[in-house]
Amino acid sequence: MGSLTKSLRILNSRERKQLLDLIEKQWGCRWKTDLGLLQSEKDKIYAMSRDVARLDLSNLRVDSAGLYVAQLPNKNEIRLTIEGAQIIGPLASRNVINVDSIAMKRWLRGENIEMDCNDCSGFVILRCGNDFLGSGKYKGGVVLNFVPKTRRISSDA
Repeated sequence: MGSLTKSLRILNSRERKQLLDLIEKQWGCRWKTDLGLLQSEKDKIYAMSRDVARLDLSNLRVDSAGLYVAQLPNKNEIRLTIEGAQIIGPLASRNVINVDSIAMKRWLRGENIEMDCNDCSGFVILRCGNDFLGSGKYKGGVVLNFVPKTRRISSDA
């Protein structure tokens, strides 16, 4: 489909397949979506209606469009945002870590979580009950927190 703007472009079929393959490899599920997938210069992935390709945006400066669902830290990994984890989490069959409400509160405050997970590797999705909290990187018995500072909860609410 090509370029939407200088900083955002629509993924072509091959790139889209590679992204969906990364999700399947990491979380054991196939995300079947009709949404258009866009990639920013900073390798952020956005999902939005495919109808955007029909619009003339040549005179607009667009830095982001749609729902921010993931980032590609490198060609072999994908890190889901909170919203991305909420979309992929219910479909995932691996690399999902269940936490209790105490660990959930710590996570939402931006803390790393110590956790033993023998079957986990790379980026994982955190879940508390039916709620998907986001994703972190499992490394050496710790899940590294990626909750943005602007989205953290500062109190014990």
